[in-house]
Parts: sequence; structure tokens; C-alpha cells
Amino acid sequence: MAKEQKQTEKNEFEEKQPILEKKLSMSKDGNWLILRTIRIDIIHRNYLEKVLNKGEQ
Repeated sequence: MAKEQKQTEKNEFEEKQPILEKKLSMSKDGNWLILRTIRIDIIHRNYLEKVLNKGEQ
């Protein structure tokens, strides 16, 4: 049972982590290596509304 709880906690932690996507390409002239990193954060709507409402007060 403790193992299941740890796994659940780990899954919840991983769900809160940003998603990183990396794309590697060469420039048109072939002289440069281009590494494009995209960070995706997923935030619950209720959390965002609470944060925005607090800032307005």
C-alpha cells in the first residue's frame, strides 16, 4: 500500500512539471545548429482565476 501511495505522489508531481520539447535543425547555409526549446505549462483554470482575482484587489 505504501508503494502505491508513493507512486501516486510521484504521478501527481510529474503532472505538475512543465513539458519540454526540443527541436534540432541546421541553418539554411549550414553554418549554424539551431536548438529550439518550447516549454509548455499546464495550469488548472481555477488556480489561474484565483491568482488573477487576487491581483485585482
